[in-house]
Amino acid sequence: MQIKKLLILLAIVIIGVLIWNQKQTSNKILKQVQDDNLKIVSTKPEPLDEATILPKDGLEITFNYPIYRSELKHRFDPEIEHEVITVNGIDKELGTTFKITFNEPLELGRGYTLFILSNTHDQKNHSIDHEYTYHFKTISYRGV
Repeated sequence: MQIKKLLILLAIVIIGVLIWNQKQTSNKILKQVQDDNLKIVSTKPEPLDEATILPKDGLEITFNYPIYRSELKHRFDPEIEHEVITVNGIDKELGTTFKITFNEPLELGRGYTLFILSNTHDQKNHSIDHEYTYHFKTISYRGV
């Protein structure tokens, strides 16, 4: 009789733990969905901040949601003439990864800043929660 009561008590505890664990997992998922903003999930080079690149290299930015190329709000300091291309996108306007190519090689040994502005958003109106700032430079030429 004691073993039967012990087994019933053990079964109740196990069921309680399983229910509690399921509720915790559900709460985490719900919080993640509620807090899920548009984010930059990777860059190329990785990390882009404080990277040194070749003057003809481009930059890649990957988001966690597809966005239209025109909605990638950004600027450079100093200003650089450039193009934004959708890489592996749904089409040439909508994608998650974008390559920024420069119309002319960048100046050797110079620092640049790329700002991804906070008004960047996707078609479901997810927007980034803060401005992203990346400082990078080109290789220096030391001469012969």
